[in-house]
Amino acid sequence: MILLKNIFLNPKVNEVLQINGWIRSIRKMKNVTFIMLNDGSCYKSLQVVLPKCQNDGLTYGSAISVKGALKCRDRVQNQDLGHKRGPQLELQAELVNLLGENNWKNYPIQKKPMSEDYLRSIPHLRLRTSTMAQTMRLRASILRELRRFLDERDFIETNPPLITSSDCEGAGETFQVIKKNIKRNGTTKQEDDLPSTIEFFNRPAHLTVSTQLHLEALALALNRVYTVTPAFRAEESKTSRHLAEFWMLELEQSFIDELDPLLHLAETLIKSVARQLLRTKHMYMESKEGYLTDRWQSLLNPWHRLCYDDAIHMMQRSSRCWNFEPKWGTDLQSEHEQWLTHEVGNKPLFVTDYPSAQKPFYMKDSTPKKSACFDLLFPEVGEVIGGSLRKDAKQELASAPKALEWYKDLRQYGSAPHGGFGLGIERLVSYLAREPNVRECIPFPRTAGMLLC
Repeated sequence: MILLKNIFLNPKVNEVLQINGWIRSIRKMKNVTFIMLNDGSCYKSLQVVLPKCQNDGLTYGSAISVKGALKCRDRVQNQDLGHKRGPQLELQAELVNLLGENNWKNYPIQKKPMSEDYLRSIPHLRLRTSTMAQTMRLRASILRELRRFLDERDFIETNPPLITSSDCEGAGETFQVIKKNIKRNGTTKQEDDLPSTIEFFNRPAHLTVSTQLHLEALALALNRVYTVTPAFRAEESKTSRHLAEFWMLELEQSFIDELDPLLHLAETLIKSVARQLLRTKHMYMESKEGYLTDRWQSLLNPWHRLCYDDAIHMMQRSSRCWNFEPKWGTDLQSEHEQWLTHEVGNKPLFVTDYPSAQKPFYMKDSTPKKSACFDLLFPEVGEVIGGSLRKDAKQELASAPKALEWYKDLRQYGSAPHGGFGLGIERLVSYLAREPNVRECIPFPRTAGMLLC
């Protein structure tokens, strides 16, 4: 068996092949049947031509196995004028086996426009749409390049825990981990004599909002580390930028005491992804979809840097009417981020040195009132990366939660200056795929009130 991706990359005309896939369209003519077959490995479908006698039970969405000879023929764009569109590969079927019949009359994925809201109501099937399949292949390529880039720079991939005793940033919007205690007696559940829930770890436990603190412990042993893991936030926001379960690439690096190396690493990391997508764009889209390649190409231009003070002053001097008035000491809102990236030429923007009072306890100070930290803002999407230098002396961590004695303990046994950042995978995919809703950038979106499978 061979994947369609490899057939299109290296077609071997006249070779007999066996291909598995799903029927994306079917036209039953008088003596012959035309099928567009796709196996999910790339956006392109292969035309399969088979005799009418072999089309029994074949419908849109069916899974089939086809054996036949690969041919190449010219396509005519306009029959009257005789204009040609270039060669087209097709498989002349000798044998067709129906692997999985599709009840297409009741099939929720029909060949007509369907809203994103509707498709999210059938998450187990929406992945079969061409748009979602393309986004998932793009996401896979992005993750593959992120890992390759870091591996080549001697970062070690690690697996910090997802169950923690602290919410890391003190946001208080976490999912608590509990055990439902059910006593079984034969086939009857007896719960009257037991509490309905207990703390499995004999202390409060949460699903992590960030693996950063454990990554710091790993970095102080292994120097350069990263992880690609899910993270969880229990806030009930239902905007196009938020998920209850999302994926993060987080990294930590020891022996750095300035922000510049982190900013440079973040910029070169994402530019490397853009270059890889440009090199392999033929695997993700039709050539006419230049609106994506233009975006990827634009990421290779110089990026802009701005300190928080200058960002606030720029907004305060503007004539725009704000929903949230920009004031020193307050967080940047979505409207602020969009305006700032627009003002610097619709390009990625680093904003650095936020007020310490609005930042988590672990961020190192750059001045008495500012933290050595940064956010990377993208047009349309907003924050994609957030990072900082970390406090590396125990006396600096007096405000750390009690549950983090182990974290403070790291600072008295061979501590070293270090820093890191977290990159939101769905937000990066959102920008690179030009998909404004992050719920369309993850296979099974989890949001407040939405858990269908």
